[in-house]
Amino acid sequence: MKAAYPNLLSSLPAADSGVKYQLEGYLFPATYEYYKGTTMEELVEQMIAAMDARLQPYYGQLASKGLDVNSLLTLASLVEKEGSTDEDRRNIASVFYNRINAGMPLQSNIAILYATGQLGEKTTLAEDAAIDTSIDSPYNIYVHTGLMPGPVDTASLSAIEATINPNKTDYYYFVADVTTGTVYFSKTIEEHNQNVATYVNGNINQ
Repeated sequence: MKAAYPNLLSSLPAADSGVKYQLEGYLFPATYEYYKGTTMEELVEQMIAAMDARLQPYYGQLASKGLDVNSLLTLASLVEKEGSTDEDRRNIASVFYNRINAGMPLQSNIAILYATGQLGEKTTLAEDAAIDTSIDSPYNIYVHTGLMPGPVDTASLSAIEATINPNKTDYYYFVADVTTGTVYFSKTIEEHNQNVATYVNGNINQ
């Protein structure tokens, strides 16, 4: 597969790198035709080929941005789950880059939920606010700086594009009001803590 898709798979994380699933995030979600004789390997290759085709316009830009494909897909997988609009995703990507450049941990609950097998399951606001950020996992980006070993989901093209071309901001924090979907961005921890108190803690018991 690496020989057939060198651009896509050259930075694929090794099996002993700490990833849960090597191909997590590399299989493009779409509708595929398969038949009685179709093997799992053939279907997986169709999904890999689809992701490779979608990323063709971006391969040339990655090196100039200091990214390889695994870094792109890993960061985009967080952007995918943290934001729901194109503008929010570009701002969220900017926050993550700003934190990386400042040596700050990314501190995303999405990676913790993935590490504990809860990503995709319904969690209450109270459960999300009380998430265990001290777990021993390479996906614990509260403890570890930088990126996880690999993606935690398959990013949409919107999230991938936002990760490649983020907005330029001075934001280091964001929090979403789950009752409205509005994302609030802030430059300082004081402003962020106020947003958390208003839009998270203030809604927990509602």
